[in-house]
Amino acid sequence: MIKILPLCTPPVAGYTYHAFPLSVILLNENAFPWFYSNYIQLQISLREEDIYFTDFYSYARRDPGLYPFLHTNKFHRDLYSSKKKFVHFLQEAVSHGHYVYMFVDEYEINGRQQHLKNHLTHDILIHGVDSENESCHVSGFNQNVVFDRWEIPIQSLFSGFRHAKVLQDQHQYICLFQNDFTYGYRFQMKNMLALLQDYMSGTNTSERLSMHVNAYSSNDYIFGHRVYDKVFEYLEAVRRHQYKLSIMPFHILWEHKRTMRQRFEYIDVADLEHWYEPLRDLEQLAYSIRNRFLKYLVSQKSGEWAKARAQLEELKERERKAMHGIIDELLIRLG
Repeated sequence: MIKILPLCTPPVAGYTYHAFPLSVILLNENAFPWFYSNYIQLQISLREEDIYFTDFYSYARRDPGLYPFLHTNKFHRDLYSSKKKFVHFLQEAVSHGHYVYMFVDEYEINGRQQHLKNHLTHDILIHGVDSENESCHVSGFNQNVVFDRWEIPIQSLFSGFRHAKVLQDQHQYICLFQNDFTYGYRFQMKNMLALLQDYMSGTNTSERLSMHVNAYSSNDYIFGHRVYDKVFEYLEAVRRHQYKLSIMPFHILWEHKRTMRQRFEYIDVADLEHWYEPLRDLEQLAYSIRNRFLKYLVSQKSGEWAKARAQLEELKERERKAMHGIIDELLIRLG
C-alpha cells in the first residue's frame, strides 16, 4: 500500500501547533474566510516559565479539536504499544484519509535536528504510508529547522513514538485529523475590525471568548501592538546576558505582517487597495529584521544588532500609522 495525503504550505508555521492543522484545513478553499477573520491578535508571555514567548493568539490553544474545518479523534498511546498494532493503525488511518498527529522522541527521528543527539519530545504529523518500502511521510521541522516534508522508516517513527517521554497531558494521545468539507464560514468583516482594534489597543481578546474557554490573565500576557514594548525589553535582557537570543519573536512578527498583507489582498475591498503597498512594505521590513537577527546570531556583530533594533522601532511606528488608518476607513465603511 502506498498512500500519500495532500498538504498545503501553511501561512503560519513558526510553531507546529499552528502549522499542522492549517496545512490540512487550508486545503479547503472554504476555510480561507475563517483564517483571514482570525490570526490577527498577538500575545507575549509574562509568566516566569515561558517569559517573552511570542505567538499568535488562538482560541484553539494548541488543541486541534477546537479548530473548525477539522474532524478529530483522540486515542491513548498505550493502545498502540506494539509495532504490529502501531503500523496497522497508521496504515488504516492514512488509507481512510486521516492525518496522524503524535508526539515522538526526536532522537529517534531521521531528518530532525536532534536525531542521534538529544532526547526531545516533540510533535510530528504523518500524512503518508508506503508499506512496500516500510516508510512513512511526515512533516515538521527538519534538521535545518525549516518546516518541511520528508520520508522516514516506519521503524524510526515507532522508536520515536515508543521512547517519547510523556511530559504533558497532550503527549499521551494520538490525534487523527480529517478535513471537514461540509463546514461553511462567511468572512466576518466586523469580527476582523474588532480584532484589529483589539490588536492596536492591546486588549486581552481572550476575555471576549471566555464563554468557550477560560480567559488568559492579563497578569500573564501582553497583547497586540504592546507586544513590541516587551520585545524591546527582551532585547535589553539579552544584551545584559539574562537570556539567549531567540529568533522566534522576530519570525512571528514577520509571519504576522505577511498574514496581514495576505488578508487584505484576499478580501479585495476596492476602497482599501491603496493599503496593499504599505502592508507589503511592513512585511518586507519585518523580514529584514528577522534576517538581521539571524545574521547577528551567526556573526555576533554589534552592527547587525543595532540595525535590527532600529528597524524594529521603525516597524512599530509605521505599523501603528497604517493600522490606525485602516481601522478608521473600516469604521466609515461599516458605519
